[in-house]
Amino acid sequence: MKVHKYGDYDEYVREQSAANKQKLHSVWANPTELEIVSRHVEQTIPNASFGICHGVRNGWEVQWLRDRLKIDIIGTELAETATNYPHVIQWDFHNTKDEWIGHCDFIYSNAWDHSYDPETCLDKWMSCLKPTGRCFIEWSEEASSKIDRVDCFGASKDECSQLISKKFDIEKVYTIPFTWREVVKRLFQLGRVRVEWRVARRVVFVVKHRNAKDKSKP
Repeated sequence: MKVHKYGDYDEYVREQSAANKQKLHSVWANPTELEIVSRHVEQTIPNASFGICHGVRNGWEVQWLRDRLKIDIIGTELAETATNYPHVIQWDFHNTKDEWIGHCDFIYSNAWDHSYDPETCLDKWMSCLKPTGRCFIEWSEEASSKIDRVDCFGASKDECSQLISKKFDIEKVYTIPFTWREVVKRLFQLGRVRVEWRVARRVVFVVKHRNAKDKSKP
């Protein structure tokens, strides 16, 4: 497991914001993955009403999940471009708002590899969940292979699992299937927004509080 060391926090913000602007019209989120997340939310949190997506760039996954689950979902993005997109706020996902603590039904992120302090980051996300909430964290093979000034956290799937399991339970690990048909479909759906064509093995960790009760079971 490796984490890039910045000179200071301002450097982190500069690097992340610059990369955001370069990729502003790109989408990494996968509809197949988001459908898996949605079904898990429906099965385990039947009365879910609020979710957060962290590190959303142009907010595409926020809108997708809002349309699919029909609940209040917001996104966070570090760069100032966040305010250009509906339901997205400019915010560092290492921080929390008082009104989020213990009030969030689920959190989704495919941007954990952009964290300069992944353990603290996860602690903050989990603090926002209700006792029955779930945190969905994507890991990709590509994110594990290198670190740099933008993708500043790199770890293998096993290393991520060990880090998560230090304080929390992994309820399930989903392997996300990939097909070229899905890519073509996304191109038609997204219009001017560009799909990131890189094909990498992806999984989603479903994380919950230790000993959390499953509301879908009697």
